[in-house]
Amino acid sequence: MRFVTFGDIDGNDGASLGMLPDVKVAVIKDDDVRSWWASVTGIEDNISSTDYIPPGAQFQSSVYGISAAPVSFVTTDQGGVAEKVIRLTSSSPIDDYMFCVVSPVDESLIAGCSEIQTVWAYTLDTTFYVYFSDGRAYIDSSSRRYQLFQDGTWASEDGSDATATVAFVSILYSDVGPPTFLRNRLVAVIKDEDIGHWWGTISGDVFSDKSEVLLLNYYEGIQFDPRLLGNTPARIVNTGYDAITKIEIEPGDYLLCEVTYGLIGGCIYEHIAASQVYTYEINPSGEGGFYIGEQSEGYIERHLRVSKDWEFSG
Repeated sequence: MRFVTFGDIDGNDGASLGMLPDVKVAVIKDDDVRSWWASVTGIEDNISSTDYIPPGAQFQSSVYGISAAPVSFVTTDQGGVAEKVIRLTSSSPIDDYMFCVVSPVDESLIAGCSEIQTVWAYTLDTTFYVYFSDGRAYIDSSSRRYQLFQDGTWASEDGSDATATVAFVSILYSDVGPPTFLRNRLVAVIKDEDIGHWWGTISGDVFSDKSEVLLLNYYEGIQFDPRLLGNTPARIVNTGYDAITKIEIEPGDYLLCEVTYGLIGGCIYEHIAASQVYTYEINPSGEGGFYIGEQSEGYIERHLRVSKDWEFSG
């Protein structure tokens, strides 16, 4: 597997985006996730193997706790790239990993972690992209943001007056019947420069459970006092009575979090380009899991054609 690391460690130093050398990435097999958290946080229990730092959140550990963790590390070269060979066989063709990034300017700071990622033996080249913004590390298997960086499209967006259209659709799928549209689901839309403030405000209400390590669980989410939303820099979007809503926003990087009923179900970190249309499906599973993800062009129109018999909830 390959790690490509780029971005800007310090947004206030005047330096432009670039490839980032000497970035250390922890490669953590799913069986070792609990041991990783025990080593870097000192918490021996109450942490699930599916817990991870949500996008844009960080936590202060210790140099010893990180180095002593029972995981392997790779460090990016002068070109911002690191590689690791893993062994998969035909009898065991997949493996699950979580990746955590150590800040290159503070060896005791975890700058960001990924969710559990599946690696397949039949994929000859698996690449993960680590993007730094304001010292925060975001890990993604999509190359879209990296391609924008490589071809200079980012720079061309500076100063643009054009906005982007972003739509949200909230749906609950079922194994025994047609899907259900979910009314009045809330999505927090947070600009890149406000993400630290967002997590700082939210975490003040939940640290008692995780000893000041903000963790998101795929099945449980993060509970918080919904009254805190008024103190955050987020724009709160309601999918409304029709379970579908559209907004206009400026181009840039955004954190999108589903925040209905004082529960953060999940978050994704997205680059929104000017004059484009984006559609995101919000899907809280009836079994406790959560999904929020971008859909292809025409997604809403396709659903409206086939959903005349679907029910609404909420």
